Amino acid sequence: MEIYIDLQISSKTHNVNLNNLLNVKGKMHRIGDKSKTGILLDYSQWNYSFDPIETHDMNEAATVFFYEIYKTKDKLNAYIKETDSDLLVYFVIRNHDSEYVHFDLSKENINKFSEIGASISVDGL
Repeated sequence: MEIYIDLQISSKTHNVNLNNLLNVKGKMHRIGDKSKTGILLDYSQWNYSFDPIETHDMNEAATVFFYEIYKTKDKLNAYIKETDSDLLVYFVIRNHDSEYVHFDLSKENINKFSEIGASISVDGL
């Protein structure tokens, strides 16, 4: 089984882009862009998928995620506030053979997600 984190930031007031802050190349769209179905979008969104890891434990994926971004948390929080953005962390689970998943987060990881103001979602169950 693989688990990876997809980090997403969105704003209705600013065009958001975390490429420079996180030193990665994410995917994005801007306010006023058209969706694939031709709808005019009234929000901006940026997302980046971190490398998947082979694990059954969401805490392990969270720990790897925080190792990569936690050093930027103060800048990230300032950017979120400045752009009036929402931050969402998706845990994406690729379950190949209906394997058992540890669907829990430690108090330490919950506190870290809280420190960056992130909502949490799980996909692939």
